[in-house]
Amino acid sequence: MPTIFRLTMLGLAGPTAVTLVLVCAAGLVLQATGLLLTTAVVPDLSTTLRICGGLLPAVLEYALPVAFLVGATVAYGRWKSEGTWVALRAAGVGGRRLLLPVLALGLIGALLLAGLAHHVAPAGRRGVSRELSEAHGHVKLLPGHFMQLRGVVLHRGLQGSLMVAEGDTVLVARQGSLEPREGGLLVRLNDGRAMGAGPDSATLAFDEALLPLPLSASGRRVELAERADAELSSLIGRMRDRGKQANYEQVLLLKRTTLPLAMLLLPWVCLPLGLRWGGKPSHTVAVAVGFWALVRIGDGACATIGAGPAAALPLLGLAIASLALWAGWADR
Repeated sequence: MPTIFRLTMLGLAGPTAVTLVLVCAAGLVLQATGLLLTTAVVPDLSTTLRICGGLLPAVLEYALPVAFLVGATVAYGRWKSEGTWVALRAAGVGGRRLLLPVLALGLIGALLLAGLAHHVAPAGRRGVSRELSEAHGHVKLLPGHFMQLRGVVLHRGLQGSLMVAEGDTVLVARQGSLEPREGGLLVRLNDGRAMGAGPDSATLAFDEALLPLPLSASGRRVELAERADAELSSLIGRMRDRGKQANYEQVLLLKRTTLPLAMLLLPWVCLPLGLRWGGKPSHTVAVAVGFWALVRIGDGACATIGAGPAAALPLLGLAIASLALWAGWADR
């Protein structure tokens, strides 16, 4: 058994690590790009790197199961093509003997994934929100340059004047400043005029005008993902006390447990995919796409089927796939 465990570790290490790096890189690019496109302020390089670091635990939640699936399937597919599986069968080792080492690796992955889902990923999301909020406070408007923030156009004059255009309204002030505030910026204008763009619009002089610019990039799903387990449970309780449905919030909380449990079912899928079917990429992609499709279907159907069944739907899919793959496998 130690030899089989060592063979399993050596076989899985390479393809799992390569897949994990590739999936994490792609996931970080997609997540960071999507987040930065929704914020009015483009952070500097150091802030962007810290944002990527905060997003990494959330990306790992999805990348780790995919990397484990691909790594194990590729490794066992190589065993079949290179003759290692034939030698093991000749020594009396069947598929069930190989389950223990890969299940041990799956258990380690499940514990790691549970820690990420319940603790590290929400904390990382909160850190990302803080970084974006702090970036809003470092906005600088250079003289002679235009800047657009959430549909508001600003232009700083060479003598400290400030022009603000929003919709059909233009405000011009002798002095203006941008001040950080919670969730965005406050534009302070002194000694100016407000004018409409239409031919019949009036002009209004003012001594001081304040224009808040909300720049928060947090949306509903991100805000929920930032909450710790206790905060999310408290929110669900308050929503139910007010007679509101909290199925989506409940599914999000339950998935922090059910998704790590998938790491214990993936070995049952990987073994026959690799040793029986040769680890074909099309089969691996079909399992990965099917699993995440069930995750999304559960999210969308939680109001109809309930939070518990919706969160368990991907696990049910993996269990059915495992039974189908092991059925009729003579070498099991």
